[in-house]
Amino acid sequence: MNELWKLSKLLFVLQPLLLSSGVLAAVRDDAEANRTEQARFFEAKVRPLLLDHCVRCHGDEKQEGGLRLDSREAFIKGGESGRIVDTESMADSLILSAIHYKDLEMPPSGKLSDEKIQVIEQWIHDGSYWPAKTESISLRKKGEKGFTEEDKSYWFFQPHKDVVRSSTESLSATSTVSSKELSESDRINVQVDRLVEEELRVHGLSFAEQADSIALFRRVYLDLVGVSPTPAEVADFLAAPRSDVAYSQLVDRLLDDPRYGERWGRFWLDLVRFAESDGYKQDDFRPTAYRYRDYVIRSFNEDKPYSDFVREQLAGDEIDPSSIECRDASGYLRLWIYEYNQRDVTGQWTAILNDLTDVTGEAFMGLGFGCARCHDHKFDPILQKDYYRLQAYFSGLIPREDLPAATQEQIDRNQADEKAWREAAGPFLNTIESIEVPVREKVVRSAIAKFPPEVRPALSKPATERTTREKQLAHLASLQQARDVKDIKWDKVLPNEKHKELQIAKEYLKQLPAPKPETLPIALAATDAGMEPAEVYIPGKSGLGPILPGVPSILSPEPMPIVPLADRNSSGRRLALANWMIDPANQLTWRVIVNRVWQQHFGRGIVVNASDFGRLTEPPTHPELLDYLASQFARNGGRFKSLHRWIVTSRTYRQSAYPSDATASLQIDPDNRWLWRYSPRRLDAEQIRDSILTVSGEIKPMHSGNSLDPSKPVRSIFVRAMRNSQDRFLSLFDSPDGSTSSAKRNATTTPLQSLMMMNSDWVNARAESMAKQIVSQKSSPRDSVVEAFTRVSLRSPSESEIDSALTFLGASESAARDAAGNSDKQDWRGLFVDYCHVLINSNSFLHLE
Repeated sequence: MNELWKLSKLLFVLQPLLLSSGVLAAVRDDAEANRTEQARFFEAKVRPLLLDHCVRCHGDEKQEGGLRLDSREAFIKGGESGRIVDTESMADSLILSAIHYKDLEMPPSGKLSDEKIQVIEQWIHDGSYWPAKTESISLRKKGEKGFTEEDKSYWFFQPHKDVVRSSTESLSATSTVSSKELSESDRINVQVDRLVEEELRVHGLSFAEQADSIALFRRVYLDLVGVSPTPAEVADFLAAPRSDVAYSQLVDRLLDDPRYGERWGRFWLDLVRFAESDGYKQDDFRPTAYRYRDYVIRSFNEDKPYSDFVREQLAGDEIDPSSIECRDASGYLRLWIYEYNQRDVTGQWTAILNDLTDVTGEAFMGLGFGCARCHDHKFDPILQKDYYRLQAYFSGLIPREDLPAATQEQIDRNQADEKAWREAAGPFLNTIESIEVPVREKVVRSAIAKFPPEVRPALSKPATERTTREKQLAHLASLQQARDVKDIKWDKVLPNEKHKELQIAKEYLKQLPAPKPETLPIALAATDAGMEPAEVYIPGKSGLGPILPGVPSILSPEPMPIVPLADRNSSGRRLALANWMIDPANQLTWRVIVNRVWQQHFGRGIVVNASDFGRLTEPPTHPELLDYLASQFARNGGRFKSLHRWIVTSRTYRQSAYPSDATASLQIDPDNRWLWRYSPRRLDAEQIRDSILTVSGEIKPMHSGNSLDPSKPVRSIFVRAMRNSQDRFLSLFDSPDGSTSSAKRNATTTPLQSLMMMNSDWVNARAESMAKQIVSQKSSPRDSVVEAFTRVSLRSPSESEIDSALTFLGASESAARDAAGNSDKQDWRGLFVDYCHVLINSNSFLHLE
């Protein structure tokens, strides 16, 4: 109780700090998150249900009872019986009565399932949210061949528009740079501002003033490297004679910082559902998965062109089979979930290919191909055939567990050492193998009977006689057979004499003068199984024949020309896909990636659904800006660091989050869709954890290598990423678990987050470490308070803030007088831990503004 009283008192003392603008940011985050969740629920659950069961009788062609349910306006209006939603008493709404078959019976073809009824009930009780920008629900006609003119004219499938404003056009009075002063490298970000400003003017808005120096410094620092800056760095920035030059130099320094790749690699790992475990119940650790993580970090730090980044991940083995870099990059092809005891290897391989197809379509192309797996997409011009055209690029794929992450010289040297060791160990190895091999072979043979009958013949064949599909299934089966071998209890399966002989031989091996050479690290890699990929068929439509690789039919209905790579024993399919992906003329790939980067900087993309640019998302808020950035990014070779510079040096990015006069703008655009200010937001999980470790003085530099336990004071990207046992702190603050592709982090606000920050042993230990470090360096309570406050808030505390803190610590003159003669007086150093604890709980620390 005493500790609770102290903390309550401290919260009151620091009320001005805690009730900073960050609270408003949190409220806005909650509201936006709620709207986003409602929109997601509508698109994922409600819209498909209305389409499947309602619009045939209540759509554009037919309106039974005068009711239409294909648009927001028609839904609100209702039909001949009046409005179908009772806003005063949702439970009495006509639509709920109808689906429960109380009065009307809708749909007449049969009552909806309980699950679908629950969807409608939840939708109505939550306010029947219908996104204002959602287009009318229309049904693609069954049997319709080809595409409609509306399909063909959809904006996402059109070439990039050449959007260039004349350099002589005047900038608004709020712009910080005049066109005459621009260097060539600055012209792009000025074009960005012009395109944003044009939309602002259309909506009666204007840019806010520039953010204050400290807020801007902290914003770009956390944005580019993901950790809190130090007060000394802020001081150097503020002392610079020209703030514009200092800011430009700051951006360059941060982009050259190795922590940049550690920050920006994270969004890509989210996207491709990176984790270091198999998932499912067993969730086995993947000890070499970190090599793909390191590849991603390295690629960002080296400013690898996006074209190379894409090609290496999709087809690294087809580009250069001997390259360690390409081998690590192909880890992208191995990030799927794996069930260790799934005997239905045919179904499991199908699930793996489906997962890889879905993620590739979303991550690189920004299209929800998964919706076309079972039928033509109901909203977008993506045919079921297109899903399997995309999957066909991966039909020759096979996981590899035998490719060392080493140079050929290292491999040759290791093989020579291994050969020499085996010659010395020959007699003992012969004894071991003569005892173990028959048992191992028996276990492998008996394991075959555990698999489905249709799979067993492939497992019994010699590897050289298997087809590509049989090789793929045999590989999955071999992983389970290897587990059976690993689990052999030799003392149980061998006679006593044989077991004793085996133990003696193994003991002698340990006594050899030269130890066995260490095994080279094995890459988490994949290649094609050969030049002939497995055939792909649409399930249930094998009569259509095998499906050949191709791009979405609306772009090109013909199969893609493929050149097999005989010298690499590979089909060449994935390399063909990668080359098409990164073609500068590809209107899909380049728009998608620049939109992702924009979203990371502003919290919201120009297209709000970053992995689905189809009709289920809102149209872009700034279409010309999107095309301009995509074109410039492609022409620049896909260099991410240039893209960052264009964005973070723009006037748009440098705006204040809290304009001095925002009343009118808030009424026009409360969600800041048109970017009239910078939108504040809560830091993400990694930024919070890494910044706490930074201000506590404990963070240890680490830039690559094996992942560590969450208890280690390293950046969160190097914490072991297990799908089923995720770090509790990161999980509570919405870090994805790697099970599915995550295009945008949630930003929830829950009581558990507050409890974690206030009560967890980990956070308490960080506050204690911070307090001890500061007290050891400062000679007085006042100096300690100033140091702690400045380290967390990046500004000096006011005199009133210092006095309040000293009063709490019992270190002020008045407190000393009050405590005179009190032998139970508590030393201020103990309370200083609580002071540091509250500072790292402050909204100004946990939010980006």
